[in-house]
Amino acid sequence: MFLGVVVPLKAKSVSRSWKVTCRSLKATISSLQNQSDVDFVVVVAGHDKPNFFNSINDDRIIFKDVDFHEPTQKKGIYSPQVLINDKNLKIIAGMKGLAKYQPEYVFQLDSDDLIHSDFVAVLRQHEPFDFMTLDGGYFLYKYCNRYITTSNINQYCGSTVIISSRYLFFPESVELESKYLLPWTRYRHMSIYKFFDDTPEVRFARMSDKLIVYVVGSGDNLSDRWRDNLVKKIKWWLKPYLLGRRVGEKFSRDFGLNRSLKN
Repeated sequence: MFLGVVVPLKAKSVSRSWKVTCRSLKATISSLQNQSDVDFVVVVAGHDKPNFFNSINDDRIIFKDVDFHEPTQKKGIYSPQVLINDKNLKIIAGMKGLAKYQPEYVFQLDSDDLIHSDFVAVLRQHEPFDFMTLDGGYFLYKYCNRYITTSNINQYCGSTVIISSRYLFFPESVELESKYLLPWTRYRHMSIYKFFDDTPEVRFARMSDKLIVYVVGSGDNLSDRWRDNLVKKIKWWLKPYLLGRRVGEKFSRDFGLNRSLKN
């Protein structure tokens, strides 16, 4: 298996906190560099290159500058669709950047999520497949250093689908119209399987191994806006204390958290 990873990065101009965005991406990159199987390449697509990239000495990690316009705002408010379109364009740009590496599989990873150190190795054990959904994972609440285990992470997290490149389009230019040709940009993550409705021979697989960490409440999540009253905010704040466990050494090691703190 040779895995291609696309990471769309939010622009500095629309980030609630560029410091938080960069810190989250750095942890994501650390979890990638923490892999036991190194047969992969990563393309991070964004308008602004974080400073820490200058110290990355790893040919597998590539930053791709995008030259389309940053999202525009109206009265200081960015609509969800504007941000979604920006993300879609960056996924398209990432796919364009991956083309020359000819990956056998492609995985779209959000810039604030983490993967297990055996992520690539475990995927290799499940070959061959055409479409895989990751079911197992964790919600990480950084503000209290606790996590909650889940068996349906794919319903909440966009970083849960791996697809064989034989079913993928690698564009020569970055155009929003191309979003209809890629599963991650055509459908929401929980509905990507619809992309293959007319392809009955596709080999679908589901993975229960807990390989993904969805970092919630990072300060830059779109879902933060759903907590629009005091009761919702209190419930969200209490949840990891009532249902979760404290992050320990093994969890930190598995997802590269110790590595990201050292770098």
